[in-house]
Amino acid sequence: GADLATSQWCGGLHQFLQLKHGCRLSPMSLKAVFVSNVAYLKGYQHINGLSGTLGSTEESKTLIELYNADLIKIPTNKPKVFYEHVPAIATVQEKWIGNIYDEICDQVSGTRSVLLICEDIKQLEYVYDGLNKCFNKDKNVSEKVKECFRNITVYKREHDEFNFEDDHKLESHRLIIATNLAGRGTDIKLSKSLIDAGGLHVITAFMPKNCRIEEQAFGRAARCGQPGSAQIIAFAEPENETIQPSVFQLKMFRDNAEVHRLQSLKSFYDYHTEIEEACLEKFRSYCDQALSAIYSKSSTVNDESLPTPSQVVYFALLDQWALWLDSKASLIKQCASEHSQHLKDTIINSVDEFLNKHQFGNQSNCFEVAKSWIDAPQSLLT
Repeated sequence: GADLATSQWCGGLHQFLQLKHGCRLSPMSLKAVFVSNVAYLKGYQHINGLSGTLGSTEESKTLIELYNADLIKIPTNKPKVFYEHVPAIATVQEKWIGNIYDEICDQVSGTRSVLLICEDIKQLEYVYDGLNKCFNKDKNVSEKVKECFRNITVYKREHDEFNFEDDHKLESHRLIIATNLAGRGTDIKLSKSLIDAGGLHVITAFMPKNCRIEEQAFGRAARCGQPGSAQIIAFAEPENETIQPSVFQLKMFRDNAEVHRLQSLKSFYDYHTEIEEACLEKFRSYCDQALSAIYSKSSTVNDESLPTPSQVVYFALLDQWALWLDSKASLIKQCASEHSQHLKDTIINSVDEFLNKHQFGNQSNCFEVAKSWIDAPQSLLT
């Protein structure tokens, strides 16, 4: 449900999708200056952070290794009044929707309200249509359930209206269908009648990919000492039609996959991202002279719309740098797959060769020096 308006798929995929859907083509961009989240946070000498969910032991271990951080778990100031219902797993989609509908009816009939969290917008729309079909087919609907389905709130994008925070309180007999946006940090305020009836009931319509996402979703209920409950009602395609997957098996497979994912992320950082950052650091150190010339007051001219010669050369150097780094993409990818420290060192050291071939000179002769390596006239056009 989060819109990433400025992000693009790489390798021309974004442009091909634009062609497919008849959109205006945006130019392909190359990576020249960048910083990873890890390097950004490591740039601080001291940093403190707060999180409602630290996740699994493996996730905590990864944070400790990456940032040399101390993790402290602080208990809630009020005891948790939370009950988790037995998860329900269905291997047929109609049965899965039926299970969700039955649980909503049970909770609403008990004067409670339900937050139904879906994995993504596509699943949300499918579940929403399925629940309405079940409601229209049901001939024995109570007034409470009718009130619930007349007042459904759908929250699928971050710019959608969501008025259950601050002074707007959620009443009884209400259903909120949301993507995982509502499962992260949303503090839904409850009316007194809803609290007295048992609080909010959360249904997660999918098997969360890790325990952190599961804890985030369940954390929407039973907040600040209030009562609440939650349940996973998920759909799982069986690998064998004769075997019904159990919740224990699904969570075990999920947790194992999460361990492998975290290990691969750590490996990717060590043998991919760190290479790019080390190369950029060498390039940045080399360009300190150029940057000081560009941003110093002495380098400005009367007409600020026209770049100075040093600015022209610097931006031409940036273009050459981006092209050079792009040419190393296959080697960096190979290093990430082979976990080769030797190849990593070779790529980083090859920056020196690039810098030797692309001399910047000083502010007075940079333009003449750059003529030896500028190979495209576009760089000289102002």
